[in-house]
Amino acid sequence: MSVAHEVRAAERADCARITGMLAAAGKPASLAAIEDRLADGSGGVLVTDDATLSWSLENGCLHLYDIAGDGEACAALLAAADGVARERGAAIMAADVRDGDAVQGTLIARGFERDAEERDVIGGVLGTLVSYVRVV
Repeated sequence: MSVAHEVRAAERADCARITGMLAAAGKPASLAAIEDRLADGSGGVLVTDDATLSWSLENGCLHLYDIAGDGEACAALLAAADGVARERGAAIMAADVRDGDAVQGTLIARGFERDAEERDVIGGVLGTLVSYVRVV
């Protein structure tokens, strides 16, 4: 059974819940960092009841990061991010995620293609960062 996930732009009242979702997903972010994203005119945060995604627009690319939540909720967030990309004139969307992150399958299912990977220190541990891209 599929559940509809209502996606909306995050508000200041959501910040503590967003940091909790990210921490539970092993992607800690400070409350101040989330609040800054809401104030940034070239970026923002999308949320559902149980998922979150941050975005920033740079040089025609909508960068997606700090994606946390289950597959269906993340798919809804990615669909909403596509709308943001189109509204803001982005030509591509890009997401960098840790290899093995549950969101990889959702990115691929939503038309993202694996672009590159690099070894990096992620959360104090050496890991692989995988880049995905999709034309808008």
